[in-house]
Amino acid sequence: MRKYRFYGRFFLSLFVGAILLNFIFSQFVVADINPLPIYGKVTYNGKGMAGVEIEATNERTGGKISEKSSSDGSYSVTFGGPVYPWEIGDTIILKARGTGNYECLWGSKEITINSGEPIRADIALHLSLDAEFGFSPENPEAGENISFMDMSAGQITNRTWDFGDGNTSYEKDPVHVYSSGGNYTVTLTVYCHEFSDSFSSIINVHESSANSNGTETPEGENGTPDFMVASVISSFLASLIILKKRECI
Repeated sequence: MRKYRFYGRFFLSLFVGAILLNFIFSQFVVADINPLPIYGKVTYNGKGMAGVEIEATNERTGGKISEKSSSDGSYSVTFGGPVYPWEIGDTIILKARGTGNYECLWGSKEITINSGEPIRADIALHLSLDAEFGFSPENPEAGENISFMDMSAGQITNRTWDFGDGNTSYEKDPVHVYSSGGNYTVTLTVYCHEFSDSFSSIINVHESSANSNGTETPEGENGTPDFMVASVISSFLASLIILKKRECI
């Protein structure tokens, strides 16, 4: 009888121990080391892009895998193993950046691991180039220096300014002078190799209100100062009077 009681207690202890172990292990998620491929295609305007750098980061572990897209824009990275473990629910952040003549193209994508099946994640690239400029003073006059400031964003390799009066510049922050007043459409075009973006703004240039010494100069219709015209007329009339007197004598 004692023998049966001993075996009963023994098996009961094993059963309770198994339940406890199962409960303890259930509190922990064991990282999966099985291969998990993430693949897709990198495109710009629907065209596959070769040589694009792709970086895949596991947000939880910080593990990063880098790869380059092939000639048709396809890529593949694989998590798993002891170096790049993964778990269900992990978030993978994909970042893509063009190289060489395509360095101004970039894209990103975020995916969540829901199973151990391979994940397709296509990445669309965008142009990182935005033209913009400012100028000073806000109300310029003809003959006055106007400072233009390039405020564009992105990877810029060169630029062209069109001041709307037939003049251009290739400087970053040029200074320009308009010879006469009027409305001028100024256009800044920035380039990243073969890509470009433009920004235009209309500038109202006022006629100059003063001469070089800062005082207003009254003028006649022919551009001659009024006081000079009056002086000439007075001299002419005086000469006529003198001639009339001589004739009378």
